[in-house]
Amino acid sequence: MELKRQMRALDYFKNLIFSNENPPPFLTSLEKKPACVPTVSTQPLPRSTPEQQGINSSLLTDFYTQLCQNSVGNPHSCMVLRHGTVISEGYWKPYRADYYHVTHSLCKSLTGMAIGLLIEDGLLLETDKIADIFSDKITLLTSRNMRSVTVEHLLTMTSGAKFNEGHSVIDNDWVKSYFNADTAGVPGTKFNYNSLNTYMLSAIVQRKTGKTLHAFLTERLFFPMGIENTWWEKCPMGICKGGWGFYLKTEDMAKLGLLYMQKGMWQGRQLINSAWVEKATVLHSKGEKEDECGYGYQLWIMEEPKGYIYNGLFGQYVVCMPQQDIVLVITAGSENLFINSAVFSIFTKTFHADFSNQPLPRNYLAYKSLTQLCSQLTYGKALLPSSPSLIQKLQHFFSKPKADATYNTCKALHNRTYYFDGRAGILPLIAQAMMGCYAGFAEKINFSFDPEGKGLCMNLTEAGILHEILIGFEPQPAYSLLHFACGDYTVGTRGLFTHDEDGHLVLKLWISFIELTSTRTLKLFFIDDETLVVKYGEEPSVETAILKLREVDGLMDLPLPGELFSITENEYIDYRFNKLVAPVLTGKTKKEA
Repeated sequence: MELKRQMRALDYFKNLIFSNENPPPFLTSLEKKPACVPTVSTQPLPRSTPEQQGINSSLLTDFYTQLCQNSVGNPHSCMVLRHGTVISEGYWKPYRADYYHVTHSLCKSLTGMAIGLLIEDGLLLETDKIADIFSDKITLLTSRNMRSVTVEHLLTMTSGAKFNEGHSVIDNDWVKSYFNADTAGVPGTKFNYNSLNTYMLSAIVQRKTGKTLHAFLTERLFFPMGIENTWWEKCPMGICKGGWGFYLKTEDMAKLGLLYMQKGMWQGRQLINSAWVEKATVLHSKGEKEDECGYGYQLWIMEEPKGYIYNGLFGQYVVCMPQQDIVLVITAGSENLFINSAVFSIFTKTFHADFSNQPLPRNYLAYKSLTQLCSQLTYGKALLPSSPSLIQKLQHFFSKPKADATYNTCKALHNRTYYFDGRAGILPLIAQAMMGCYAGFAEKINFSFDPEGKGLCMNLTEAGILHEILIGFEPQPAYSLLHFACGDYTVGTRGLFTHDEDGHLVLKLWISFIELTSTRTLKLFFIDDETLVVKYGEEPSVETAILKLREVDGLMDLPLPGELFSITENEYIDYRFNKLVAPVLTGKTKKEA
C-alpha cells in the first residue's frame, strides 16, 4: 500500500510541476465552502478595561507593539480575557470581528471535547479499540499494531499511524487507508503528531451518533454558548476532517478556551464533565525534543507559565493560563508554524508574571493609548510610535500617496485590458493544496474606475471565471467576494502606487483572504503602454511552509519535488517549482493569435 501511495504521489507531483495545466484532483465529491455571512454574536462576552481586571493597559500596548514588530508573525486578530471578561481586542485591517477565520489544528481541541461528551454519554471508552468500532473497514492488510490502537492512543497522538495529512491529498476513503497504513512501532510508545488521528476521532463521533462532528458539537456546545456562523470541511466520504478545516470567529475561539478554564461550566450549566476537563488538560505524552510542549488530550501542555494551548498551523492560538486566569486568542498568517515560535515567546514573556486579583486605579491615558493603537492595526504595516519624532512624521507624510495622484492614476487605468498566458491563479497555493482545489490560470486583467462608487476595480479572468477585485487605498481596504470551484471567499484588498528604480509605475496589492491564513501579494509593473508584468507571491510563503512542515517527524513524509525524480537536471526541477510557487506573468494589451 505504501509503494502504491508513493507512486500516486509521484504521478501527482509530476503533473503539478511539469504540466502546463492543473492536475486533476485525486479527491472527489468535496463540499464547497459557503460564503461567510458576517454576524455579530448574540451572546457576547462581557467587556471591561484592563485595569478593572488587575492588568495595566500599558502592558497590553507593549504586547501589541511587539506583535506588530515581529516580521514573521503576521497577526490577524487578538483577544485577551481576564476573569472571563474581554479586556482587549484588536483586528488588523482587513480582518474583522464579524467574519470567521480558519482554525487549522486549533480545532483538534474541539474534537477532543466531543470525545469527552461521548464518554460522558456512555457511548465510548478511552480503552476501546478503534478496529472494533470500524470492523467493516478491517482487511487482511490491517496490521496487528493497527488492530491494537485505542481511542486514547488517538487522543494522545501515540497511535504510530503513518497515514497522515500528506497522504490524504491522494486518497478518498481515509478511514480505510488509515487502517491499511503501516505504523511506527507499538501504539502507545511514542508521540507522533498526526492530524489523521483526530480525523479518526471525528469518524468515531459520526459512527456512534449518526451525526457529523459539526452537527454534534453544534447541538451540545455551540448552540448553548451562542456560537453561530461556523463551517467544517469534510472528507470525500462526508466526515468532518476533525483535525483541521474548521472556521470560527475570534470571540467564539475565546469562548471555547473559557469553557475549559471554567471546568466545562457555562453560565451555570455543566456542558462538559469537569473530570474530563481535568484529564484532558494534563500531560499524557511528549515528543523527544526537550524544548517542546507536552500533549494532553488533543491540546498542548505548557510548563512555564503553566497552562494549555489549542494550537493551529500558521499561528492560530487559544492560550489558557489558569493561574493568571487569562485566556488569549491570536489568529495569524505566521511563518512560525508550531508552538515554539517568536509569537509564542512574546506572549509567554508578557503574561508570565502574577497579576493582581484586585482592580487597579483607573489610568485614562494608558487605556486611551491602547485603544488608539488597536484602532490603527493594519496587516503588513508597521505601527507609528505613540510620540513620533519630527523625522518620522516627515517620512510618514511623504510616503503617503497623495489623493490627487492616486485619483489620476486610477483614472488613467480605466478600460485598460491585458491578456496573459501562464500558470498563476489568485487563490493562494496553500489554500489550493489544503482544499484540494486548483484554481484556473490568469487569462485577462481589465481595470475599471468609478470615482463616484466602487473606485478602482481589477477585473481578473481565470479559466473563464471573472473575479472583480475592488482595491482600497488609504485608509481603508475594499472587500470583494470571489467564487472558486472549492467555494466562496471574501478578500480585503489594499493597494499602493509607487515606482521602481527604472521609473515604471508599480501597483502593489495585498489581497487578504480574510477567512484564511493566506494573503496573495501582487506587484503589477506597467512597463509601457502595451506591457504589464505581474509578480505573484503569498504570505506565509509556500517554500517556508513545506520546509518547516517536514521538520516534524512523519508529518510530511512525501518527498520534496527534487527528491521525486531520478533526473540529473535538478536545477530544472527547482526552476519549474519556483515558477509554480512564485510565478511572473507578462500581459499584453493585444491578444496573441
